[in-house]
Amino acid sequence: MKDKLDFCRIQWLNREFLPFDYAFKYNKNESRFTRIFKTILNSKETKNNIIENNISINSNNLLRNIQSKNDIDISKILKMEERRKTLMIKNIPNKFTVNDFLRIFYEFNHKFNLILMPTDIKRKKNYGYAYINFIEPLDIIYFYYKFNGKRWANTNSIKICEILFSKIQGNKIIKHFPIKNIYLNPNVNENENENNKLIIIPLCYLNIFKKIYPQIEIKMSNVKADIFLIEKNILDNINNSNSM
Repeated sequence: MKDKLDFCRIQWLNREFLPFDYAFKYNKNESRFTRIFKTILNSKETKNNIIENNISINSNNLLRNIQSKNDIDISKILKMEERRKTLMIKNIPNKFTVNDFLRIFYEFNHKFNLILMPTDIKRKKNYGYAYINFIEPLDIIYFYYKFNGKRWANTNSIKICEILFSKIQGNKIIKHFPIKNIYLNPNVNENENENNKLIIIPLCYLNIFKKIYPQIEIKMSNVKADIFLIEKNILDNINNSNSM
């Protein structure tokens, strides 16, 4: 481990970005990579190099940029540039089952077709993460708003829910986990045409929405509490015309 850190430190002192690739190559666990990076950044040699070369650096921003590949970007989803549908839900209570998810996610029941929760059969506990596959990427926006960064309601758990895109998308994820607790939703049809469906957008994303779609007027009749509704076919028509 020390040799790996020394290699990374040498490359960092040369102001090259090889340590990032190197750390990812040998450390699949993201939190472990974070510890390695901070060890390098906080080392005496690195600090001296930063002072000598007058380098302005923010470790949090660097880590955020490096680890942002699977982060949820609301603007990309609204622009329909993001077509991934499978989410990874992290920091879930270990006693949770798929049935607990169905209870908590009841208002999204017609929007997803798959929940997969890797589970330790002997201990009868999950591994602290699960996957959910949505039919329409735009429905991810409200789901993300409802749960990301929040504690699990009606539980004693202090865990904070974290949501990001799964590295493995769609039904491929079923084959990836030999031991799992899985739910296939019989209430949805992935091939069903839902162009006239209403998309729920939280009001906190209204400014982002207006910047992307300045031509759309939000009617007060479509505003309800902390959300507003928009027809999917309106967004489809605008994006189709822009791509022509």
